[in-house]
Amino acid sequence: NCISCTFSALLKLPSIVGSLPSILQRLQTDRFIVTSPELQPTQLGIGSVMSGFKPDLALSVLRNLPNCSNKGSSLDSDLSLLFHMAPVFFDVQIHWCSYQFRYERLSLSEKQRLEDLGIRYLFILNCANTIIPKNVPSQYARGFKTLILYDLINEHPVEQVSQSFGLDVGTIQELQNQSTIHAHCVQVFCHFLNWHVTSTLLRGLALRLQLGVKTDLIALLKIPGVSPDLARYFCDNEVTSPETLGRQNPKKLENLLR
Repeated sequence: NCISCTFSALLKLPSIVGSLPSILQRLQTDRFIVTSPELQPTQLGIGSVMSGFKPDLALSVLRNLPNCSNKGSSLDSDLSLLFHMAPVFFDVQIHWCSYQFRYERLSLSEKQRLEDLGIRYLFILNCANTIIPKNVPSQYARGFKTLILYDLINEHPVEQVSQSFGLDVGTIQELQNQSTIHAHCVQVFCHFLNWHVTSTLLRGLALRLQLGVKTDLIALLKIPGVSPDLARYFCDNEVTSPETLGRQNPKKLENLLR
């Protein structure tokens, strides 16, 4: 119905009518629609419309986002998920010395994950200490944004992240906001592609990006009125879910909340 309404609206635009055959041909070639036995959208077409992605962006996401339903998926860590959710359309200035310092503080497994994503420490080191090349491979900008987002979902305060990466608080917050929106859109896109495992992972990631929290707080944050700070306080005091909260002695809760 959504696709039908879209084409009905297009047919009313004089500037579109003459181009419609070529538009339909491209959509069919890129597998957004099929025309036999009748014109109808594919799952890719439905996912593109429902997520709000233009065809080119939908194809880019389709090419670059691994499907967790497939063997060998690389979406098995927060760093991998964030790398794919860092919006390429939102630019931030890379501070290479900050990049180098943050990279060096990663664990061996975290460094290996970035290596798998095409980010080389030697390149970062050279950029921090010598002349930055004219054309920096795109994965390094995504990697820089990934590390910012990684600190945010590990509950580092925005002000601390701002200082660590040499960016103002407003830029950090806008990156967080844009990444949250993008993750929501990609989650919807994956849902309509029937990539259910990937969709579930991204649903959780989008919430964590929005609130800036670790995974262990998600259950508590579903309780109305519970803020991230209160959820962390509960969790640190062994109240880790709505069920455990419901089993607490009212007197103990009163003492916790003082």
